[in-house]
Amino acid sequence: MRAILLAVLILAAAPARALQSVYEAPLDEAVWRGGGTPARCELVHQVPGWGRVRFVHEAGGGLRLRLEPAAAAPVRVALAAVPPEWRPGMMIEDLAETALAGRPAAAEVAGEAAGRLLARLEAGIYGLASYARGGDEVMVFLSAVRFADGLEAFRACEARLLPWSFAEVARREVRFDSGSAAPPPAARAALAPLARWAAADPEVRVRVEASADPRGDARANLALSRRRAEAVRTLLVALGVPAARIELVPRGEVAAPRPRWAAVRRAEVRLLR
Repeated sequence: MRAILLAVLILAAAPARALQSVYEAPLDEAVWRGGGTPARCELVHQVPGWGRVRFVHEAGGGLRLRLEPAAAAPVRVALAAVPPEWRPGMMIEDLAETALAGRPAAAEVAGEAAGRLLARLEAGIYGLASYARGGDEVMVFLSAVRFADGLEAFRACEARLLPWSFAEVARREVRFDSGSAAPPPAARAALAPLARWAAADPEVRVRVEASADPRGDARANLALSRRRAEAVRTLLVALGVPAARIELVPRGEVAAPRPRWAAVRRAEVRLLR
């Protein structure tokens, strides 16, 4: 009923359309669920018959709001904060415009606008995403009911976020001495941030590509590059990365002029999504 009353008020001043579709979680079903990992925190709200809304905060990044309808075509979306009827003195606040795009279609709002909407929901003010769907005016209300419950868990997750972004730790390199497959003592510290991210995010895989300089026999160099990759895997597992998510790619010898041989005696470690 709350959403219908608000929709009537909002649509009264809007150009007439053939249909208006209003989506909102009923009062007794409205839930926000917060949680996540040290790599990513989420605050999720399901809107029955429409899809879901997520606040997302990834380590090293800012707050983002994602609108994820179950089915939608690319279209512009307006985002606003709408006061409940028991606060009649407040005005509707326009927050941002974005677009549903991609497959599956989703819209994203980042930065200040996302933070303002979160603050309004915390204050008991509803969110509203509206867009045209053919001759249909679609209005999706983001309920503020029980928002505080999910927000508490979301804030607790944010307090445990890693201090680095994905891009900051997604690539590391380990150099080896000639003929050796033993990682140098500094390798553990160099790999630690990457390993902490991989351990925290179950959607991330790790690829280890190892190589050797062209000195000696090609078959022996392939075997050496494999031992180097395995040694790095052992180190990553010791740092908390599940072995099942580590891919080894021994490259064998890499052609290079002698002054660059030290540069190709290496293992390149990358995070993959």
